[in-house]
Amino acid sequence: MPTRIGSYGVTDDICEERRQVIREEIAILIAHERELRMAEIKVRDEALVSAAREYERRLTDLNHNLRTMLEDRKTFFSRDQHDAFFIEYARFRDETMKHQTVVATWGAAAVFALGIMQLAVHFFLK
Repeated sequence: MPTRIGSYGVTDDICEERRQVIREEIAILIAHERELRMAEIKVRDEALVSAAREYERRLTDLNHNLRTMLEDRKTFFSRDQHDAFFIEYARFRDETMKHQTVVATWGAAAVFALGIMQLAVHFFLK
């Protein structure tokens, strides 16, 4: 095959050699890029697995803490129960103070009579 000189003064054989070298370099670059991408994917997958394990650990701890909190909460009064208790206690205290006033004013006989009347009302009128 005759070689001819191209427009830049380079023969076709030299151009073909140069093309071959460029192809090989491109193939090497592509292989290297493929290897980098595969390594990146592998690292990303490992990071996702690690993050999933950490989320699982945190959720397990959170669920355990929630169970513990709910068990502890069973041993305490709620705010509503607390308030209702003190309202009832205030009523009881006021009623007791009335009876103490009666005792102080009328004496034991009046308290005895009051007790008899309350018993009578309780047993006979209900």
